[in-house]
Amino acid sequence: MGIDEVSTTTAVDRVKTTVEEAISGRADVRVLDAGCGSDSARAGFPVPRAFEDAHVLGVDIASEALERNALLDERLVADIQTVALPASSFDVVVMWDVLEHLPDPIAAIRNAAQTVRPGGILVVGVPNLWSLKGLVTKLTPFWLHRLVYRRVFDVAGTTGGPFRTHLRRSIAPARLKGMIEAMGFETKVAVVYGSDVAAEMFAGHVWLERIWRTASLIPSALSLGRVRLDLTEAAFVFERRS
Repeated sequence: MGIDEVSTTTAVDRVKTTVEEAISGRADVRVLDAGCGSDSARAGFPVPRAFEDAHVLGVDIASEALERNALLDERLVADIQTVALPASSFDVVVMWDVLEHLPDPIAAIRNAAQTVRPGGILVVGVPNLWSLKGLVTKLTPFWLHRLVYRRVFDVAGTTGGPFRTHLRRSIAPARLKGMIEAMGFETKVAVVYGSDVAAEMFAGHVWLERIWRTASLIPSALSLGRVRLDLTEAAFVFERRS
């Protein structure tokens, strides 16, 4: 299976439908939400309705954020890169909008992947490194991210972000997919998607939108179209082989 280029709506539908089908009819479903923060629906993750009846363990380094997450049945203040978790103990493991913030995402993936039961699923959502948004985020300093959030998006930078972003090359879409498949998983969903990021990011700031659109032409041309303006996100659903 390759990686499909789809709309945001299609990506969300594929992820949600695949997760729901995977756990349909299972009793006592256990879910691990790694790096869940205060909201399991972060960054557009389509939380399946079945999660309401499942036992959901949230792992995050921020205790205050965990306490505000209403979906969770159990909370663990820990680092997903290093925390000891029982093997083959979860039907669903979610790592959405978290790997890009970790200095060692491979350690986090290995740690989380070993907790998935045979026949269970691993759901991963990350920024697409090979998008203009991804490259700008990776190559610019954290102080600039904070400045943009404060001045442009009017976000103070506490629990709502921004959070420091490492965005390692190991989680670029094709590399991430190959690495998890090598751990004994079969790919069920693999998509890159996005929307008009310039209009969303710079609504009301015409000059910033124009600069962004003009700047996007340069890396796109230099990379022969590999770097895209619109495909800003990547999402995957993997099933652990029995």
